[in-house]
Amino acid sequence: MSTKFSVGIWALGPCAERFVPTGYRPEIPIAERFKMLSQIEDLRGVELHYPTEVPSIEEVEELSKKYNLAVVALPVHLFNKPKWKYGSLSAPDEKTRREAIELIKETMDVAKKFNSIVIIWPGQDGFDYPFQVDYREHYKNFVEGLKECCEYRPEVKIALEYKMTEPRLRILAGTIGICLTIVEDVGYDNLGINIDVGHALLAYENMAQAITLAAMKGKLFHIHLNDCFRRTDDDLIVGSVHFWETLELFYWLKEVKYDGWYSLDLFPYREDPIEAVRQSIENIKFFMKLVEVIDRRKDELREVFRTYNAIRGVRFLWSVLKEAVKES
Repeated sequence: MSTKFSVGIWALGPCAERFVPTGYRPEIPIAERFKMLSQIEDLRGVELHYPTEVPSIEEVEELSKKYNLAVVALPVHLFNKPKWKYGSLSAPDEKTRREAIELIKETMDVAKKFNSIVIIWPGQDGFDYPFQVDYREHYKNFVEGLKECCEYRPEVKIALEYKMTEPRLRILAGTIGICLTIVEDVGYDNLGINIDVGHALLAYENMAQAITLAAMKGKLFHIHLNDCFRRTDDDLIVGSVHFWETLELFYWLKEVKYDGWYSLDLFPYREDPIEAVRQSIENIKFFMKLVEVIDRRKDELREVFRTYNAIRGVRFLWSVLKEAVKES
């Protein structure tokens, strides 16, 4: 089965940041973004924040058909307005929590139409200071809110995405371990995890280990691919910084038989976004070629795993790289 590539449509946005709040390029209408992305070979899907990047359901349906780009995921915009400043599902105010639940349910209705998943990244659900929250109440509210959403449409998958920090200094769903705990405590089959590999790096996790843990629990619902320097959520071109760890990631995605979308979450401030997407796809293809070489020599890798011999492992990886380059 061919690899299914998709991208968050926000990659073609202005890419605003604190020093240039207007962004580095003009706002591009969603229809134009679909058209631009349709020119990228191998790209078959898009993600759109709901409701901000969905001008209307009818228009997006038309654009999806016209440009042959499936709507694969709808991340809920629960972090982009002042009203979410103390959180969404975990907010201290019941009215805010209710608004968050209703927005998630509305997003699930739309996701049903597109046969897509819903992504919840609770970027504002957390704290900034010691003694700011009652951790028990904070967690309980979050879990209960997720339960209600899962019950609403059991046929629609929800993928919880974790991140350690930013915008809150400590985000509630901060690591793979906490995220798996939340998913287990909610206890619904339609709740799983979206692993943004840059967020895993930011938490000083090993990307391959994180996806393997989620897959072992049957909860690896989706992935966001990018790279970063582990200081901030850079959303760089895939494999541009952590080459060997990214190779290991793709090896284990194959091992756990991940068959979902390979979705790019990029934020190319100064780079041409179309070229950043193209280069990421090319890099992924090369990593997959390297994985094919590893598979041909699996007995050697098994011996490394059996003995924990790191030097033998490093030699093996370099020989794999040389072999793949020769075949190119």
